[in-house]
Amino acid sequence: MIANDSLKKGRIAEYFMASSFLKRDWEVFFPAVDSNGVDIILKVGETFLEIQVKARKIFRSEQTFTVREFPPRKNYFICLFDLHSQNYYLFPADFIRKIAKVWGNKSKWYVVEWGLLQKHNEFRNWRGLDKIAEEFE
Repeated sequence: MIANDSLKKGRIAEYFMASSFLKRDWEVFFPAVDSNGVDIILKVGETFLEIQVKARKIFRSEQTFTVREFPPRKNYFICLFDLHSQNYYLFPADFIRKIAKVWGNKSKWYVVEWGLLQKHNEFRNWRGLDKIAEEFE
């Protein structure tokens, strides 16, 4: 059974991703406070990357993930994680600007359907990790 509490769901996904990073011998750090949309700090080679992890229980392809607007930066990545299947998509944050719908007036939110993500298998599971390795190791 998967937890229903949103904080617990988030932590499950964060620790799953942290273990995936550790298996690649990358260094993993957790910020002391949850601010600026950074859940994990990852050291790959000599580069520090910021990772935001969003978790959902996905049962239909039209279910969505929402990500708050963020300032552009090269070292920022987003992981959208399905707790039900333990599949995830890990990609440079700027990629979400290309594929997401935008909601909101004063504060912007990017909204991505799970089904849309399935068209981008180059970022799915280990492939997303490989892309990070290629660029930063």
